[in-house]
Amino acid sequence: MLFYINTAYIKINNSLGNNLLIAEFDKVLDVFFSYKNLIVDLTETPGGGNSTVARAIMGRFTDQQLPYQTHEFNEKKYETLRHWTEYVSPRKEIYKGNIYILVGRWTGSMGEGIAIGFDGMKKARIIGTRMAGLLGAISNFQMAETKIGFQFPTERLYHIDGTPRESFTPGILTQNMEETFQRAREIK
Repeated sequence: MLFYINTAYIKINNSLGNNLLIAEFDKVLDVFFSYKNLIVDLTETPGGGNSTVARAIMGRFTDQQLPYQTHEFNEKKYETLRHWTEYVSPRKEIYKGNIYILVGRWTGSMGEGIAIGFDGMKKARIIGTRMAGLLGAISNFQMAETKIGFQFPTERLYHIDGTPRESFTPGILTQNMEETFQRAREIK
């Protein structure tokens, strides 16, 4: 992919659940502080992840504590809904250039969370197609006798503006990945 001399590019490949990504991301980002623009490519992150990695990544782009997503958990047994907002705190040296996040149909789970987080914090422009549209945070379960594992969504997740995460639309909406990368190449 060809970018201009003042634009740096970081691609994250389905590793948002690996805490070792934090140190690798830091090492790469530290090299890019002289660049005016930074593109973070989340187009191949379908496998989930964890909020520790997400907060660590986003924490390099804010100098103040900011909300990035809201959770909702239905405590059916007690007929109550539990809501809480998760925050990002500043971490290490802060990148102050322009940030662009690339997303697509293979941006799932925590990739979606990072995209809505950057958008909610007003720290990046989101470019791409609609994302995977996963219906919230999942929990793991296991069948008692067979020990076969399964997962399903147990928490609703929202952009801090109240939009369900699965309904979020990128600010620069494209029709396909080719158009997404073309729009990225236009960043100057």
